[in-house]
Amino acid sequence: MIDRYGVENYSEILNKLTPEQAEILHNKDKLLKLIHSLNGVITAQRLSNITGIKRGTICEALDRYKLWEYIVIDKNSSSYEDEIEILIGPCERNNRSILNGKEIDLWFPDKRIGIEFCGSYWHSEQYKNNKYHQDKFKLAASKNVKLITIFEYEWKDVEKREKILNFLRSLIYPQNSRVLGARECSVSLVDKNESREFQSKYHLMGVGVSNIDIGLRKDGELLGVMTFSKPRFAKNVEWEMVRMVWKAGVIVNGGAEKMFKYFIDNIKPTSVVTYADLSKFSGEVYKRLNFKLVGITDPEYVWYNPSLNQVLNRYKTQKKDLVASGMGTEQESEAEIMQKHGWVCIYDCGNAKFIWEV
Repeated sequence: MIDRYGVENYSEILNKLTPEQAEILHNKDKLLKLIHSLNGVITAQRLSNITGIKRGTICEALDRYKLWEYIVIDKNSSSYEDEIEILIGPCERNNRSILNGKEIDLWFPDKRIGIEFCGSYWHSEQYKNNKYHQDKFKLAASKNVKLITIFEYEWKDVEKREKILNFLRSLIYPQNSRVLGARECSVSLVDKNESREFQSKYHLMGVGVSNIDIGLRKDGELLGVMTFSKPRFAKNVEWEMVRMVWKAGVIVNGGAEKMFKYFIDNIKPTSVVTYADLSKFSGEVYKRLNFKLVGITDPEYVWYNPSLNQVLNRYKTQKKDLVASGMGTEQESEAEIMQKHGWVCIYDCGNAKFIWEV
């Protein structure tokens, strides 16, 4: 308290406040009204400058009332957003007029595309609940906004960052892509090694396990791949479409339909399940293939260590493995073990689940 505020007890801070300052700190509605009255980028420091209340005290109130979603607080996130704008192109920043006061970090109004950049620490469960990113996606969808959510740990991965940039460029500037029609292309099975190399190079999630790999070519050039396997989770469905991926800078109109028809004609499935990662995709392509949306899964999570700047997915932090490594005991949960070692949990947007049936 002395280091941060210059006093020994919190009550001493209150005693130094004017009645107006105290009301802002201890009345959520007053603080929120102040935030909504401001234009432009709103930071804790800006609120401190306006009110005359120390920044640390402002932060404590924002934390207590869970109002961080209205504040730009992570300078690193802001610099990443600057980087995205430089690499993608000009856009509107920090728009709050579209999503009922919630911020869209980068907004492309002509395309109705928004980008949400999530700093690893400030978007962990310490500050965002497990449904925060999914709920924001749903709100955006209800406003006819395609919201792309990028997590800091993804952006720091050099290979994934390049894939994300290619994806954003094709989405925002499709006119810059090479456009072909499916009629110009041939479809056939693809060698497993060639398929894996293609997925590794172009798919945001990399290579997926598959039994059947189908490819779309133009003059021998592989332009798209669609893969299938026995379902990982939906045991009442015959097949799962695991990957659908396109070469960067290429759009093949009707290409997805042509590859999926090849699968239906040759394999004759009775049912197929697939998933769309809602942080990047809405799954509209599956609707064109006559899949039906059957639900949205709970958000997945990763563990992030701010000190180590390291990320682990949940498959690498199962309790049995943590106990075996000596990190915890049988009496502790996965979360308890990870948290005591300084890890925080970050939730994504979940997946939309689609099923195709004969």
